[in-house]
Amino acid sequence: MFALSFYMCALDTEAKRNKLEVIYTTYLDTMSKAAHKYVGMYQMDEDIVHEAIMKLIDNLDKIDLDNELSTGCYVRIVTECCAKDWLRREKHYQTDNLDDYDYMVDTGEPLPLDLVVSDEAYAYLVNCIRSLKDTYRSACELKYVVELKEREIADVLGISEKNVSVRIYRGRMILKKMLEEMKK
Repeated sequence: MFALSFYMCALDTEAKRNKLEVIYTTYLDTMSKAAHKYVGMYQMDEDIVHEAIMKLIDNLDKIDLDNELSTGCYVRIVTECCAKDWLRREKHYQTDNLDDYDYMVDTGEPLPLDLVVSDEAYAYLVNCIRSLKDTYRSACELKYVVELKEREIADVLGISEKNVSVRIYRGRMILKKMLEEMKK
């Protein structure tokens, strides 16, 4: 969690700094619980609380510290909205019914990279990867050319690991057909 001094740097007046200090010390636990209620992952909870604090800083003028009930509700609602926004963004990156796919099963077939034995064949593979649809191209390029792990690819592309696995699997099937045609 960021220290209070980090947030204080964003404020230009002493009155705003004092107001934020009261909110931070009084409601940080409430904010953490509200974020955890929706998300339930420590690292993400911290990110949500950080985002909520930044929104509170933008709206400090609307907060009346004399009315504790109103302030507490406002802080909790802002945090819950940030958590819901985060969940919506995550849902956007999820793929439905991934459990229906057998993409995680090892078929025993060699990976496309294993089929490559020469520089010329490697160049052909890279060209084949670059000719894939953008959806598969980016995942396969990061996997087979840059040699990133699926978690790293998910971070780069901003999608879930399962989605990365599906894209790589589908791209690999297309690449396999291309490489089989090259053999002929």
